Amino acid sequence: MLNTKRGFGRAGIIVVILLVLGVVVYIWNQKSTPTSIVLSPKAGDIWTTGDLNTIKLKVDPRTIPMVDTINLQDKDGKMVGTIDCLKDTDQHTEFEWNTEKVMKFCGAGPPEERYVNILPGVYKIVLLYDSTFPIESGYFSISARK
Repeated sequence: MLNTKRGFGRAGIIVVILLVLGVVVYIWNQKSTPTSIVLSPKAGDIWTTGDLNTIKLKVDPRTIPMVDTINLQDKDGKMVGTIDCLKDTDQHTEFEWNTEKVMKFCGAGPPEERYVNILPGVYKIVLLYDSTFPIESGYFSISARK
């Protein structure tokens, strides 16, 4: 039985337990790896150059403030370009993308200097979070329009 005449009392002990639990949850959220994943395109999908496709993400809320860019990488590991540039406040889980072009860089500039045409090939989507660790899709193909 707790002696409530001295010390914290029951209410004080409950407050201390809740504070400790809050600190543990906070530390866990800071240290655990975010679990954002690319849902679409899936490995093995075939998209066609020039079609409007949807990139779908399952986004861990802890990664939202760190999102930088959605990029296209070829099978040799070379970044082809940027599909979308994100702001700290973006919380989208779907992005429409015309698979004809990607951006060379984020920001303003004449279209002829800003975009790169995509060649048919095998690619993957790479999301860069605060430029520290990537979240990647499986490899998918972009084929030429027939």
